[in-house]
Amino acid sequence: MKNIIIIPTFERPEFLWTCLEQLAKCHEIENKEIWICEDIHVDKPKSSELQDEISETVLYAKTLFSNLKHFRTEHSHHGSSYNVLESFKRACQTDAESIFFIEDDCWVTPDWLRWCQAAHEQFNPFATCGNTAPGSPTSDPRNTAISDTWFQTFALSFHRNQLEAALLPNYADYNLTPTFEWDAYFMKYIFDTSKYAASSCVPRVYHYGFFGYHRSGSRSDGDLHTRIDFIKRGAYDPRLLPPVWDFKPFPKQPLIWNQLVKYGWKTKPKKIVIPDFLKRNTT
Repeated sequence: MKNIIIIPTFERPEFLWTCLEQLAKCHEIENKEIWICEDIHVDKPKSSELQDEISETVLYAKTLFSNLKHFRTEHSHHGSSYNVLESFKRACQTDAESIFFIEDDCWVTPDWLRWCQAAHEQFNPFATCGNTAPGSPTSDPRNTAISDTWFQTFALSFHRNQLEAALLPNYADYNLTPTFEWDAYFMKYIFDTSKYAASSCVPRVYHYGFFGYHRSGSRSDGDLHTRIDFIKRGAYDPRLLPPVWDFKPFPKQPLIWNQLVKYGWKTKPKKIVIPDFLKRNTT
């Protein structure tokens, strides 16, 4: 069976370009199918220059991956959730065994895919999270945190049947509101169904997009390749790129900041374990 890797993207080809370059270093699983899922807001058309840059990035991606698909999700919904959830829904309609997800402003480590598969093999979590859970020890790269109270979405993986069960039937129509984003939906699903997530205890994803985010005011000047070079230099030395938060004001996110506390949100994982697979393969 194939493994689908979903990368949703909107208006930041410079971030997507570097995300793809890092993903190309992950050689530890075969039969990968890369999906670039472009978010198309029909009421906010992209400029012709931006469209050309996205097309150039997709063409470059095809030189990195032998099996790549480019989807364009047209909609008029608020935010990015519709594109993400439609991409998940499309992937669930395939025969894929595993479905991976990377935000387009993140870099994953070369062993990210192997760690995800190892954690699924031993613990059967709802999802694996490549970023580090708060409070996790970071001295041993084999460690995995198991938690039913913590979940973050920069780089995820699911077994297809687990993801499909979460999406249907409640989200069959994806009737989204500005206060109910897709990541919050999954967090609530974990709480409601008593499931859990497995998180890496050393960072296997780097959210470099936090520096110089995708708001127009945070972009550097220049053409696509000038911006790519600027991001690469900034990712290795974040002092070059000041943090830019592009989240909406917290009062407009009541589910995340109020209801999840009620559901039992905590900042520390339940326990730390080492998957047998990593015990055998990590020195």
